[in-house]
Amino acid sequence: MSDVDPINAVQGSRTRRLTEKARRQAYFTDLGRSEELPGYHAAFAVGIQYSPGRLHRDQTPPPSRTWKDLQTHPYREGFHTAATKEYRDLERRNTFKSVPKTSKMTALPFIWVFICKFDTDGYLIKFKARLCVRGDLQPLTHQGNYAA
Repeated sequence: MSDVDPINAVQGSRTRRLTEKARRQAYFTDLGRSEELPGYHAAFAVGIQYSPGRLHRDQTPPPSRTWKDLQTHPYREGFHTAATKEYRDLERRNTFKSVPKTSKMTALPFIWVFICKFDTDGYLIKFKARLCVRGDLQPLTHQGNYAA
């Protein structure tokens, strides 16, 4: 091999990429000799069936749209806890105050918005609840302040 002409030598690194057909052929060849790769297949099977005990995005039903629907939701306890926390945080920050209702006042309706938060892998991190006032139903006044 010492008499190789330098003209025939290719400079730099070379990579060979398998074509899709060759990749499939290698896969089917490995499947044909499964008795030689039991550890590989066992690890693959465990990885597919492994559930870390957390809820995945694919396993959770959509959050409720109303408080009434929440009462029959499978994860109502998590949303109830989040709603209680949200309400206490609003009270703690003095976001609102209770006043007696008079005949001149019109109460604005509010809605609860329920959300499931997931991590980057799609596993449930926490339940969230937000209390939103329907400011779009507030009549305009000369003062010009209203809930957005």
